[in-house]
Amino acid sequence: MIRRPPRSTLSPSSAASDVYKRQQIDKFVSNKAALGDIARYYWYQIPYLVNLLSPIAALLATFFSLGEFAMRRELLALKAAGVPVWRTFYPILLVGAAMTGWGLWANQNLVPDGLRKAREIRAYKILKRKTARVRTYGEQISFFGEGGRLYYFRRIDARRNAAWGIVVLELEGPRVKRRIDARRGVYDSIWTFYGVEEREFLPDGSVKFTRYSKRSYPEITERPFDFLKSPKEIAETNTQELLKRIEVLRRAGLEFYQELVELQVRFSFPFMNIIIL
Repeated sequence: MIRRPPRSTLSPSSAASDVYKRQQIDKFVSNKAALGDIARYYWYQIPYLVNLLSPIAALLATFFSLGEFAMRRELLALKAAGVPVWRTFYPILLVGAAMTGWGLWANQNLVPDGLRKAREIRAYKILKRKTARVRTYGEQISFFGEGGRLYYFRRIDARRNAAWGIVVLELEGPRVKRRIDARRGVYDSIWTFYGVEEREFLPDGSVKFTRYSKRSYPEITERPFDFLKSPKEIAETNTQELLKRIEVLRRAGLEFYQELVELQVRFSFPFMNIIIL
């Protein structure tokens, strides 16, 4: 008689989670990570995880508590004693409001810094990297550089020291001082742009437009590898930095969908606690 193998009781999501846990454990073991570093890695993620799981925790806690009240006839006893039904839910809503307030405060003060520290511990302590991983190629890259400049590259290749679809914004306080659009750029100790359109925004509101077939920009000191260094993750920026990035990208006419979604999630997700309750 041929026996069928036992059918897996894991759902696709739980199976994926189990694989992820095994991969994490394999990395910890293979890199001989210290127990203290592993503990700190998870410790710094606690504010983020609490914010992520608090709406579900609040919902389940309410179901269980009210279910116990109903099963023991305590709700009926309260009504018989003349206590309004809304008084039963008043403490629950207060807790939900407190959880919403904590979530808003944590998203501003705890979560960004915690995620940054957790990433650094994982990279340098657990995975034993000596330096940050540097890419050699990238697309749709934006970078805040020296001299108040914002750079955007449609494509950049550090191995060839070249970039395509270049936009450079020079900022002076809240306004854009100059915008440089170039079809292509080559780095050889200094940057040389080809197919350049340069716009200078004067204080009187007028715009000075100049076109060059080729022009060098020695004031741009960053190398292609510098532009490809991992920037600060969006989730690791505080709200002020995120608002500034959105405003700069908006004035530049560049896409800022990821930043806008992150900002909206930071303020909307904590309200799920009070909304669900």
